[in-house]
Amino acid sequence: MKSIRDILNWSTEYLEGCHINDAHLDSEILLTYILNKNRTFLYINSDRTILSEEFKRFKEYVERRGRREPLSYITGEKEFWSLKFKVTRDALIPRPDTEVLVQTVLEMIRSKMTHTQDGCPNVRSQKLKILNLKSEIVNPINILDIGTGCGNIAISIAVECPESYIFALDKSDAVLSVARENAITHNVAERISFIQGDLLDLESKNSGSQITNIKLYDIIVSNPPYIPSDDIGGLMPEVKDWEPRSAIDGGKDGLEIIRNIVKYAPLALKSGGFIAMEIGFGMAKDVRSILLEKANFYDIRFERDLSGVERVVVAWKK
Repeated sequence: MKSIRDILNWSTEYLEGCHINDAHLDSEILLTYILNKNRTFLYINSDRTILSEEFKRFKEYVERRGRREPLSYITGEKEFWSLKFKVTRDALIPRPDTEVLVQTVLEMIRSKMTHTQDGCPNVRSQKLKILNLKSEIVNPINILDIGTGCGNIAISIAVECPESYIFALDKSDAVLSVARENAITHNVAERISFIQGDLLDLESKNSGSQITNIKLYDIIVSNPPYIPSDDIGGLMPEVKDWEPRSAIDGGKDGLEIIRNIVKYAPLALKSGGFIAMEIGFGMAKDVRSILLEKANFYDIRFERDLSGVERVVVAWKK
C-alpha cells in the first residue's frame, strides 16, 4: 500500500518523463479528483495510505495524461467563469481567454445602452422588466451564440443576466447534448434554446428553423475557430491530437469562419445591436477590415486579454 506522498512522487516522475509541464500539479489535480478532496487535503494527509482501487484508477488517469490527453477530458470537467462545466472530446475545452468575451458582453448589457451610427450612446429605449427567473421575460435581450460548444459562453451570460434569452447554435448534436446538461446544472435551461444548425440558417429567413423564429437578435456572440490550418500541426499535442479539429481550424488564414459570421450576422442582428467575437493573436487589423468591407458595422473596438492581446472584437450594426 502506498501513501499520498509516494504516489505523487511516482506520478510526477512519470509525467516528467512524458514531457508534461507542471507534472506535479497535474498529479495533484488528478488525485484530488479521484479522492474528491482539495489540494490542501493532500498536504495535510500526505502519509495517508491510498486504497488499491484508488491507486488503480489514479494510475490509469496518469497514464492517460502521459499520452497527452488533456486533464479536462480525463476528469470530464472544466471551470469557466467560476462555474464547473462538463466537457467531452466532442467539444472544445473552455479557455480563460474566453472569459474576456463573456465579460465584454455583460458590460455592454449592464450599461443598458445601444449606439447611434455616429457612435454616440443612447440609453436603451425600453426598460427591461424582470418578473422572476421562472416567469416570462418582458422585452428579453435576445442573444445568438454561434458555435456554442459545451455552452460555457451562453450559460455564463445567462447566469449573470436573468433578462437574457439565448439561442445557442452548433452543428453537432453530441455537443448540444453536453451543453443542455450544463444548462440544467446551472439552472438556466429555461432561458436557452439549443439549436442544431449552421450559419446558413441565418441566411434562410423562410427556412422555418428555430434560429429564424426570432427575426432579429440584440447581440450575436461567438468564439469561432481561428487557428490557420497550416498552424495546427505545430500546436501542443493536447490540442492538435485531442480537441475537435472543427472547433479550432479557421481555414487557410484562420479567418474563414469569422468572414462567414460577418457575412451572415447583419441578416439576424438588430440595428443598433452588436456582435462580439473572440479572435486570434495578431488578427485585429484583418478583422477590422473584414467588418468595414461589409459596410453594415461601425464603432469597431477591441478588448485585450490579460496578456495584452487584442482578444475580442465588438462592432455595432448600422
